[in-house]
Amino acid sequence: NEKRCSTDPTGDCEWKTAHSPTNCGVKKCRKYATEADCEATDKGAADGCAWDSGKNKCDEGVELCGKESVPCDCGKTPGCLWDEKVSKCAASLFANCPAVDMVIAVDGSLSMGERFGRHPHGFFAVTEMVLDLAKTLPLTGEAAGVASNAALASGFRVGLVQFSAQGEAMKSPAGTGTGGRLSGVLAEIDSDVHWHESQFTSHATDASYLTQAMEMAAKMFANSPADRKKVLLVVADGDIPDADAPSMVTVSGLLEQQRVQV
Repeated sequence: NEKRCSTDPTGDCEWKTAHSPTNCGVKKCRKYATEADCEATDKGAADGCAWDSGKNKCDEGVELCGKESVPCDCGKTPGCLWDEKVSKCAASLFANCPAVDMVIAVDGSLSMGERFGRHPHGFFAVTEMVLDLAKTLPLTGEAAGVASNAALASGFRVGLVQFSAQGEAMKSPAGTGTGGRLSGVLAEIDSDVHWHESQFTSHATDASYLTQAMEMAAKMFANSPADRKKVLLVVADGDIPDADAPSMVTVSGLLEQQRVQV
């Protein structure tokens, strides 16, 4: 499974989400056994690989961005770009982005357990992509519950909620992962994702009521620094029954006051 694959003691395996169905396989850059092959422009470098001198192995360059502390070395690493605002090396896709707090609300209704394209399970397809995204984002490193540094010019914190039947929205409980809060620590986000996966089969219903999940998101954003960008990403596969309900209008107004982009 994904967790066993990601924690393989050799460090040579990864959960592959680029194609469906997802699967565990050897990291693409590990086929280059020497530093010369790994960084050759017609071999490893062409595949976005770079040599990790700490592990003495070839890895995807984007995984090494956080280890580079010199702009020149950062620029030489495939997939990385020097972030001038914070003087750090980050994945080029997110370098120079502002500081962002993002809550992802995932539809946990029964239909999400059906096949999505070639993936055998829609909900797990989404959670796998959430975790894949978190591994790429330049996270702030701030643990859940720790007051965020308002002076941060970049970096992401992520929160996760699941919604289905009316009144059954969920966030991870205290002591599990983020404890239902925003976090800039990958290990906490990882625990959240796996907790939500474990809850899907026992709580999934055939409805997708969103209001309560948005209320949970609003509480997560309540302590976000005023100048930080705030994003609520909703992933659903069908109609939202309470889209026009008075309670939805109320919470939408609150999110607007918090300057949350939905």
